[in-house]
Amino acid sequence: MRLRRQKPAAVRSPQYGPAQRPSNYAYRAQRNVRSDDEVDMARRPSAPSTSKNRSGWPLGIAVLVGLGLLLFVSTLSSSPRVVYVGQTNQHALHSTQEYQAAAEQDLSSSVLSKSKITVNTKEMAQRLQARYPELASVSISLPLLGHRPVYHLELRQPAFVVESVNGSYVMADSGLIIGTKDAAPAALVASLPVITDQTGQPAKPGGYVISPASATFTATLLKLLAAKQLTVSRLTLPAGAAQEIDVNFAGKAYFVKFNTHDPDTVRTQVGTYLAVAGQGVAPAQYIDVRVPGRAYYQ
Repeated sequence: MRLRRQKPAAVRSPQYGPAQRPSNYAYRAQRNVRSDDEVDMARRPSAPSTSKNRSGWPLGIAVLVGLGLLLFVSTLSSSPRVVYVGQTNQHALHSTQEYQAAAEQDLSSSVLSKSKITVNTKEMAQRLQARYPELASVSISLPLLGHRPVYHLELRQPAFVVESVNGSYVMADSGLIIGTKDAAPAALVASLPVITDQTGQPAKPGGYVISPASATFTATLLKLLAAKQLTVSRLTLPAGAAQEIDVNFAGKAYFVKFNTHDPDTVRTQVGTYLAVAGQGVAPAQYIDVRVPGRAYYQ
């Protein structure tokens, strides 16, 4: 008896439709598919957060308040305060009220001067000093919290009254003409020695008729003569003689010629004159001590 081998049954695939996939793939695909409503909800802009809007208001208010406070603190008043550096105003040619009025006028002339941020204190100080030559220096300080600027004025020391070809002026110890005689207080003018200028050079405030060295020489000369109890009756800048000052003494018919070029020679020249006068020399016109160590008289 012969046995037949049975063929394994063939697996038939379906003739139509897609191939079947595992069930786990279908589950994942279903998770990635969103409904139309979900897509629309995702595309809609989200409503602004109320908490964020509310938190921005206090910050904006704080910024506005800070800016307003900064503007208020930086505002400058057009009514300044005037103070004097190292001394009172007893030598001033003008009153404190006049200096203050001039500073107030300058502050009011520009919008930039209304704020500490934009004001130019250096230029304002220069303008006031140019207007009043008797001011040796001007500085302006701005208060941190206040509004009134403070003008610090340093005054020049008046030393002489100069009788010039075009009027009478007050001269500082530096030789600078600082103002007219009429503008100065009468008590101040009466206390100053008078120099008669015969050179013909006109004087004006802010200018010079003698050099600073000559002014220093003359001031030192007067102190030395006063210490010797010699009363000066007249001081003259002669015509045609540069850097010379002629001194007349009370009770003397002659005058003495001094060379004002070098202040360091003033003691030598005074010593020469005292030596000649001590010998009883009394010329009719003058004694010339301009050459160091020598005296000429006529």
